Amino acid sequence: MDSDPQQKIWKLFKIAEQLANRSIYSNYSFGCVIATKKREIIGMGFNQGKTHPNAAQFFGQTIHAELHAILRSNKRKEKNLDMYVFRKNKKSGLIGRARPCKHCSKLIEEFGIIKRVFYTISESSFECWKV
Repeated sequence: MDSDPQQKIWKLFKIAEQLANRSIYSNYSFGCVIATKKREIIGMGFNQGKTHPNAAQFFGQTIHAELHAILRSNKRKEKNLDMYVFRKNKKSGLIGRARPCKHCSKLIEEFGIIKRVFYTISESSFECWKV
């Protein structure tokens, strides 16, 4: 079993990448995973070009990957969850900066149970935002 924390984080980014590959919306694909500190996945999502009643007030005709993951998360009463957000340029295939937008950031803060958001920066780096 891998004990390197960065390898464990990249494994969750790999799952988020697989989710991002499902997106047919925009020039960039985003995938998102919500997991416990033990890396048990409880929510997953990707950006979509359709509306959802809870998304319309913030996002118009799209659902961002972060919102999609929150909407699809199981409703356990866990706290201190981690979110992993992945971005890929559809044309070049390069991994890019996936920091949540201002609307997603507000949503994450209001959701109240996510404590850290890991997001890709490039092919080999990521950053962490402590909520």
